[in-house]
Amino acid sequence: MLTPASLLTGTLDSCLPADVFIEADVFRRSWRSAQLLADCLWKRWVEEYLPLLQHRQKWLKPSRNLRVGDDVFMRETNTKLGDWPKALVTDTFADRDNIVRRVRVRTANSSFMRGVRKLCLLEARE
Repeated sequence: MLTPASLLTGTLDSCLPADVFIEADVFRRSWRSAQLLADCLWKRWVEEYLPLLQHRQKWLKPSRNLRVGDDVFMRETNTKLGDWPKALVTDTFADRDNIVRRVRVRTANSSFMRGVRKLCLLEARE
């Protein structure tokens, strides 16, 4: 079955990590072109679609601050294909203008501070 995940990973086996291919993939003639297309798709997703999740209209209209309990994507430039960490906001830190500039996020492995410019809001908990 062909899924969006199989287009991104270049394989039909969804239980393999994104950058590991089965031995039969090496012998396919179109493997390299399919891998190139998957890389191009991933690059466009990172450069064109992901920034759309983070609205850039901060000077035109006020947007809401991140709050405790919000689900976010952490924008990382050095992660592997398909490995964008999802995190939960556990604490917020506002400046003197009452605008949240830094938050403490918790991932599956750790908890640390992150600037809000490196986060994309996925789900808001009201």
